[in-house]
Amino acid sequence: MIIFTYDGTFEGLLSAVCEAFNKKIRPGAFIKKDRVQQSIIDTYVEVETDKEKVIRITEAVNRRIGGDTLLNIFYLYLSEYENSGKLIFEYINLGWKVGFKLNLHLQDERVLNVMNVCKKVTFEVHRLLGLIRFKKLKGDVLYAPIEPDYNTLPLLATHFVERMSNELFIIHDVKRNTAVLYNKKEYEIVPFYLDSALQSADEEMDFQVLWKDYFNSIAIPDRENKALQKSFMPVRYWKHLTEKNPLL
Repeated sequence: MIIFTYDGTFEGLLSAVCEAFNKKIRPGAFIKKDRVQQSIIDTYVEVETDKEKVIRITEAVNRRIGGDTLLNIFYLYLSEYENSGKLIFEYINLGWKVGFKLNLHLQDERVLNVMNVCKKVTFEVHRLLGLIRFKKLKGDVLYAPIEPDYNTLPLLATHFVERMSNELFIIHDVKRNTAVLYNKKEYEIVPFYLDSALQSADEEMDFQVLWKDYFNSIAIPDRENKALQKSFMPVRYWKHLTEKNPLL
C-alpha cells in the first residue's frame, strides 16, 4: 500500500492530496508524520507542505466543484476522522467527475460519509457556543476550558472574536493542549499547557456563585427532566460548566 505522510496541518494534508493527484497515485492512506508506524510491506511518500500546491488544489476545487465542498473538506479535517485524508481524496476525486452536484450524490458512500461527519462537527460547534463558560483572570483576561470531541477551536475562534472583539480571551482545548489567544486585534491558535493553576480575578468567585444560584432558582422542581437536560447538555461537558460545579 502507498501511504502519503504530511506534517499534520490542514495545509500539509492539502499538499499531500494535491501531490497524489499530480502523480496520478491513489494512496491507501494519508498519515501524519508523527503517527507513522513503518511497515516493510508499505511504501511511504513524504510530502512537504507547499503553499503553491495548497493554492492550486483549493482553487481547482472551488472552480470545478464548489466552495461548499472546500468547507466540507476543512470540517472533515477538523473531525480527526481516522482516515480523513483518504476520504478527502476520494471525495474530491468523485467531484472532478460530477462537478457542482457532488454533494447531491448521497447515494454514494463517500459523499454520505463526508456529510455525516461534517454534520457531527457542525452540531458540536453549535452546542459549544451555548456551553462555553468564561471566567475572569487577573489582568482582565477571560479564560474558558473545553474538551470537545472534535478539533473545533478554529470554528469557535471566529465566532468569539466577532462577538467579543473588545475582550482579551483564551479558549483552551484541554484535550489537545491548544488554545485560541485573542488580544483585541488578532487571534492565533497555539500549543498551550498549564504548569500551574490560573489566578482568578478577585470578583470572579462571586460571579460564579451568582450564576449557579440563578441557574438553580429558575429550575421548576415539578418539571425536572434530567434525561432531557442531559440530551441538550451532555454529562461529558459538565466538568467545565459553572452551574454544575459541586464546589460552589
